[in-house]
Amino acid sequence: MKSTQSARSAIEDAGRRHFVRTMSKIMGAGVSLGAIPMGLMAQGTSGALQDSIGVGWLRLACTGQSFVGDGAGHGAWQQLMVRNEMFNAGAEAIEALSAGALDSSYLGVTPAIAAITRGMPVKIYTGGHMRGMGLVTLGSSPIKSVKDLRGKTVSTLGRGSLPDMQLRVTAREHGLDPDKDFNLVTLPSADAINALAKGSVDALMNCPEWPQVALTTIKGSQLVASDANGTLWHGPNTQCVVVIVKSALATSKPRVLKKLLHVHVKASRTMIAESAKSAEIISKMEGAPLEATKLALSHMHITPVPSIDSLTKWRDKMVEFGFIPKKAKMNDIVDLRPLREVLVETDEKQWLADLDNEIKVLEEMKRREG
Repeated sequence: MKSTQSARSAIEDAGRRHFVRTMSKIMGAGVSLGAIPMGLMAQGTSGALQDSIGVGWLRLACTGQSFVGDGAGHGAWQQLMVRNEMFNAGAEAIEALSAGALDSSYLGVTPAIAAITRGMPVKIYTGGHMRGMGLVTLGSSPIKSVKDLRGKTVSTLGRGSLPDMQLRVTAREHGLDPDKDFNLVTLPSADAINALAKGSVDALMNCPEWPQVALTTIKGSQLVASDANGTLWHGPNTQCVVVIVKSALATSKPRVLKKLLHVHVKASRTMIAESAKSAEIISKMEGAPLEATKLALSHMHITPVPSIDSLTKWRDKMVEFGFIPKKAKMNDIVDLRPLREVLVETDEKQWLADLDNEIKVLEEMKRREG
């Protein structure tokens, strides 16, 4: 392998601070994540009683609705006090959910499905966006596609994360064993950029804005694979981000759930209609360069309607690769009824039509899966 043992250890130690311990708890066999306490009611600054919800965000543009909803004041519009907390990766957000610090979180599809399958009492209630993942190398690299990764070192957000899983599936399709034929190391996004620039890793695989950060800041860097152009599994219709909510809150406080969905839908529409303004909000709150954030948003298909076909493919691949022990029924993973009510109330006709199609797919799966 290209990296020395000491260099590789240093890289992995840096990433482990952010991801490995928590992801192992989620992906490891026999872990019970337990019940999660209910959310709270809180007083707003005006003195009026407001609904309150704890929401986890990821330090990624792919969870942009969380940034935009907060930065544009959509929570105040719904009289919803959002107690937010930002994380570097989905595993950390799931740990906070398990500890009772959160009621809901924006997550990549794979950590969300893993948590639900392992017994966490949450469901997916809305989607965030499709596509945006990318694999980037230096211009001088011999890596021109995923099949060239043999013997190389690639950074992702951690084992079982969305970029990690997408790269594993794509590599296997090219005849590579992701556990044997190349090194996968865990690095926070900004550290991965520095590692690629210094040659400590041969490539980085990450979510929308960070490939763009590499391409705009590292001279001669190149995008060698992306789901947008179909060179990463499973192409441009890849569901990337979802929002999970505790089942207890959804059952006992449906009004709070609907308020959260209203904020999410409005933020989704804002990201489409006011892309430049949204990029400024996300860039400022996340810390990524503005130009890279703008490029990332231009490559994402933003929609609150999740793809049941894509979620099913992710679930099945996670079983195939041993990340979850069984296939949870899709009806136990997703509940689209509250989102439909919100789309009716907001008169989002196209998204409503899209959602009705997904509900039909979900109903058919329910009949097949029992």
